[in-house]
Amino acid sequence: MESRRPRPFPGRISSLFRRKGRTTEPNSPTFSPSDIESTSFQAYGLWRKGMWKELEELVLPALPTMKRTLGETNYATLRTIFFLAQAFAEQARWDEVEKLLSPALPMLKKTVGEVDPVTLRSTVLLAQTFVQEGWWEGVEELLLPALPKMKETLGNEDTVTLYSTYFLAATALNQAKWVQVEELLKPSLPMMKKQLGQGNSATLRSTFFLAQAFAQQARWKEVERLLLPSLPKMRRALGSMDAATLRSTDLLAQAFAQEDRWEEIEELLLPTLPKMREGLGEANPVTLESIYFLATARLSQGRWKEVEELLVPALPVMRGEDETHPVTLGSTFFLADALSEQGRWMEVEELLVPALANMRNSRDQGKADPITLRSTYLLAETFSRKDRWTEVEELLLPALPIMKNMDPSDPATLGSTYFLSEVLSRQKRWKEVEELLSPVMPMIKILGEGHALVVKSSEILEKATREQNPDQKLSNEISKEKECSIETASK
Repeated sequence: MESRRPRPFPGRISSLFRRKGRTTEPNSPTFSPSDIESTSFQAYGLWRKGMWKELEELVLPALPTMKRTLGETNYATLRTIFFLAQAFAEQARWDEVEKLLSPALPMLKKTVGEVDPVTLRSTVLLAQTFVQEGWWEGVEELLLPALPKMKETLGNEDTVTLYSTYFLAATALNQAKWVQVEELLKPSLPMMKKQLGQGNSATLRSTFFLAQAFAQQARWKEVERLLLPSLPKMRRALGSMDAATLRSTDLLAQAFAQEDRWEEIEELLLPTLPKMREGLGEANPVTLESIYFLATARLSQGRWKEVEELLVPALPVMRGEDETHPVTLGSTFFLADALSEQGRWMEVEELLVPALANMRNSRDQGKADPITLRSTYLLAETFSRKDRWTEVEELLLPALPIMKNMDPSDPATLGSTYFLSEVLSRQKRWKEVEELLSPVMPMIKILGEGHALVVKSSEILEKATREQNPDQKLSNEISKEKECSIETASK
């Protein structure tokens, strides 16, 4: 057997095979009243009643005799092994479940066939053991061929079929097979809600799995439709500290972020973030993503100090995990933006110079990403305040065409256009200044007459026009001289 990387999987099937619904039970025993057969008969009765401790006390000492007398491949022996395995599973004794069922399952398939109810139930029970260990290949190997047989023999709505679907979906999720997660859960989730209940842990976790599959495909409306009604049930049934609850909160915040619903993001994440730190850890991707979205919400409301308070301690953790991750790079820009609003330009430069190189080289981000372009603009503004115009030019010449292609009316694009025109004006390249500013002035003026960018861009454009028209320039100078003479004479 392959080596397995242990990974805890929350929850277990409580009384899985005794739930209401289309549940086909193992055939009633037809043994003669010998001691061994009586043990098997009594075990069946205790299994039916869910009396797990009594079942274990009855079967454990009798099983060796049963194997020796009736044989290991006898149906009564194999079924009794299944009963005992179920008793162990109900006590979360997964190693003992595996020791019982790993050798028994092939015998069951050979003795009574792959579609016998005991065979199918033993299959899902052993699969659940593998789930607890995080051995997803083992789960897939067991359940992929068994699921069609479960649907045919037990029915689509049987609890065994539904839990097998759930375990397979968990396997697909852990292998990032998003399409398979959707194919498994989209038709099954309504049946889970009906048969297992809307507050059942498997139903709620399956809801989270499907929402995550939708999120990976940027289907945010569907994420919201799934999670908005389910999140309160998760908090009640699974607990507010459960990983599925916390991850669902983060996914719902991401869905809100697509529509700039910042107040709702804050309402969602503010009380949850301490739980994420405690339950998942400070460096967990979900915790860091939630910090990123909460910072985005505060930045959009101009709450610069709160952005700083949130990101200053988080950013080193993000960098330690992955300095090129979009969340790390985006958070770097948010913090730089908050610092720039406080006039702390030295700190802005210290943040953005190394980050910008990572942004451009990032496989996920790249030169055309909005965060990259806005960071370029912010760093250009930082350099302009120190009259480092050569560096402004080096930054903006290659970036500005990309910005215009992305969004010509974005404030970063317009601001970068102004800074580059300032560089050109200092080099007296007036024609290039005019060619650069004239097409965008209508968009710049939308910012408002008193806006600094409007005023400065207008001044540079007027100067460029004058410098290219000597007669107009001379006329303006004569007019100014006349005005000065008149003022002098009047004095």
